[in-house]
Amino acid sequence: MEKSIFWIFEATIKPGSIDLLKALIFEMADRTEESEAGTLRF
Repeated sequence: MEKSIFWIFEATIKPGSIDLLKALIFEMADRTEESEAGTLRF
């Protein structure tokens, strides 16, 4: 049985904070890959 889990993230980014958000997204993706084998996309 195949299970798909997804979520949609919506936020307002404060001026000058886009680089912080990008860093957070990359960190979240890295940790997901480490702990959730088989993740297809993040």
